[in-house]
Amino acid sequence: MFRIGFALEPYETENHRITSSIQLNHPNDNSENVSTGVEYAWKEMFFLRGGYKFNVEEQNISLGAGVKMDLDLASFTFDYSF
Repeated sequence: MFRIGFALEPYETENHRITSSIQLNHPNDNSENVSTGVEYAWKEMFFLRGGYKFNVEEQNISLGAGVKMDLDLASFTFDYSF
């Protein structure tokens, strides 16, 4: 498997951040495909994510959300994806 990808943050302020990514996949036993994704973060506490794979029959769309809280005793993180 050969993979190459990059990510960038086209929009970032003190409270909001958008990160986008793209990855090109070249498996040696299957056809090539492209994976894309985007993440929105609000105050680095609440996150929404989405992604799409091109040229793949199954597993083409993904969605997710997350919460990150720093408490006095520990850090709490919850992530969910579909």
